[in-house]
Amino acid sequence: MNAGYVSLWLLLVVLILNATGWKRVITDDLSWLVILLFAGGWMILSPFHLQIVPYFIVEWTMIWLLFWAVLVIYAHRDRYHATFLLFGAGLITVIWFWIRKMYIMDPVFVFIHPNWDAPFVSGLFAGIMSGRFKDQYAMLALSAGFGEVMVQYIVADGSKLGHIGDGMWWDRWLCALLIARIVGGLAAILIRLRAKLRWGGLHDRGGHSS
Repeated sequence: MNAGYVSLWLLLVVLILNATGWKRVITDDLSWLVILLFAGGWMILSPFHLQIVPYFIVEWTMIWLLFWAVLVIYAHRDRYHATFLLFGAGLITVIWFWIRKMYIMDPVFVFIHPNWDAPFVSGLFAGIMSGRFKDQYAMLALSAGFGEVMVQYIVADGSKLGHIGDGMWWDRWLCALLIARIVGGLAAILIRLRAKLRWGGLHDRGGHSS
């Protein structure tokens, strides 16, 4: 499968779902203006990359992604929650780096696939830590970005090109975000179900005692 194919497929599905009434489930209360601004900036920057050193390339689209992640955290009025997001991003960065590095050095303990285990576990942790789209986006953007920088710094030794923000990286990041949305949604359903069952039990006991 060509790099970037999964990203195009997922973005097409998200666009269709957002346009057919599922927007609140997919992106919460994110406005169409923000979505269009992000998409417009991404398309403008997609042809360009930043060559830090002769063997290390960073795509400007990834820098654009990180810019919005920082903006999300900075815009939080609750400083404690912003600190929590930074902590979560740091934790997931370590997870992303450790799994990717392990598979590059010695791909023995593979859970799903060497390309997808890091996004899967990272998305799982992001979904557990928060059910909000913006929070998941910020944590995964920072962790996948800086985690991949650490990975590519190790493998890019002058003989192999380090490339961050290419099609495969976007495939991994979007899959991680998808896992986070699924896990966060399931957690929200379980919390509501537990609250209803608890309320029903209290109501039954109250009715019995009277």
